[in-house]
Amino acid sequence: MERFRTKIRDSARKSIGDRSIKDDGDQEITVPADTDEPHFNHRQDSGDWDYVLPGNQDYQPGDTIDKPKKKSSKGRGSEGSEGGERLEDEFTFFLNYDEYLNIIFDDLELPDLIKASGNFIEAHKLSRAGFTTSGVPTNLNVERTAIAGLSRRIALKSPKLSRINELEALLENEEDAEKRTDIEEEISKLKILANSIGFLDNVDLRYNNFTRTPKPITQAVMFCIMDVSYSMGEQEKIIAKKFFLLLHLFLKRRYKNLDVVFVRHHNAAVECDETSFFTDRESGGTIVSSAYRLVDQIIKDRYPTDSWNIYVAQASDGDNASNDVDVAHDVMKNMMSMIQFMAYIEILARQGTLVFSSTTNMWDMLIELHQDDPKKIMMQQIYDEDDVINVFRKFFTRNNE
Repeated sequence: MERFRTKIRDSARKSIGDRSIKDDGDQEITVPADTDEPHFNHRQDSGDWDYVLPGNQDYQPGDTIDKPKKKSSKGRGSEGSEGGERLEDEFTFFLNYDEYLNIIFDDLELPDLIKASGNFIEAHKLSRAGFTTSGVPTNLNVERTAIAGLSRRIALKSPKLSRINELEALLENEEDAEKRTDIEEEISKLKILANSIGFLDNVDLRYNNFTRTPKPITQAVMFCIMDVSYSMGEQEKIIAKKFFLLLHLFLKRRYKNLDVVFVRHHNAAVECDETSFFTDRESGGTIVSSAYRLVDQIIKDRYPTDSWNIYVAQASDGDNASNDVDVAHDVMKNMMSMIQFMAYIEILARQGTLVFSSTTNMWDMLIELHQDDPKKIMMQQIYDEDDVINVFRKFFTRNNE
C-alpha cells in the first residue's frame, strides 16, 4: 500500500503542469502496475535435476543446453517486446478533486497567520442563544410564549372551565332555592377569578435571543504577480505557472470561496486573464512598484480585509529598475498590514553547475521585509522545474510554522 501511495503521489505531482490554475475537476492518474511481490525460489545451480526432453536428437547426457535466442513476440509483454519479455503495464484511474489535493498536500499546512493577524481580520455572525423576556416583535417566539402563559395560569391555580360547567349542570337540576343560591355564588366567584387571570401577560412573552459570535473567514483572494518582460522566457513562465498552481490548489483546501487575480507587469502593470498572463510578453524595463500599487488598489476596491484573506504570490527573475527599488519597498511595506501571506520565488539561470545572477535587487529589497516578519513573507530561489515542488514544501511543511 505504501509503495502504491508513493507512486500515486509522484504521478499526481507530475500532472500539475498540465492543469489550469482555476481547474477544479477530476484528475487522471497513471501508475505502473508493479504487482510483483518478493518470493522464494530454488537455486538453479545446486541440487540434482532430472529432465525429460521428448524428441531430443541433438544432446547427450552431460551436455549444456543454451538458452533459446530472443525472438519477436506479442505475448504478455508490450507489443514488439523481445522474447516475450513482460514489461510493466500501466494502470489508469481518476481521482476526484478532494482526493487529488489530499495526495499532493498530505503533509503540508498553511502557517497559522489568522491568529497573528486577528487585530484586522474580524468577522462575526448572529447565532441563536436561547430566549429572552425582551425584544422586538419580529423575534417573538409564539410557542415559548404560550408555554409560559400556561405555566403561569397553572401556578396561580386558575380554575378550570370544567368545574364551572359542572356547577352550571348541577344548577339546572337543583330545585332547592337555598342550594341554588350557593351554587350561583360559587359560579360567579369562579368566573371572576378566571377573568382576572389573563391568558397572556407581559411576563409570558419570550423572544428569540441572538448573540454575535466570531465567524472564521472562509474566503480568500490570491494575487498572482509576474514579470512579463523579455527577461522572463518560456521556461521561467512554466516554473512560475507550476508554483502558482500549487499555491492555488493548496489554498483551495482551506477556503470555500477563492478568487484569483492575475497581475502582469513590465514597466506598467495590468490586470489580465490567465491566458494573457502566461503567454503575453512585453518589451521595456521592469517597474515592480506598478504591480504592487495595482494590487493595493484592487484590494481596497474589491477585497476588504474584514471579509477576505489576502494572499500574494510573485514570480520574478529578480530584475527591477534601480530607481524603483526603494519605491517598491515602501509600497509593499504599507501593504503588509493587509495581506495574510506572501510567497516570492526568484527564478535564476543555471548552466551546468554554474548559477548566474545569484543576487538581485529584488531579493535584497524583500529580504528586509522577510526579516521583519519571516512567517508573513517567505522567499526561495528556483533554478529549474524540478525545484518547484521542493521549494513549495519548504514554505508549508507543518514543522515550518
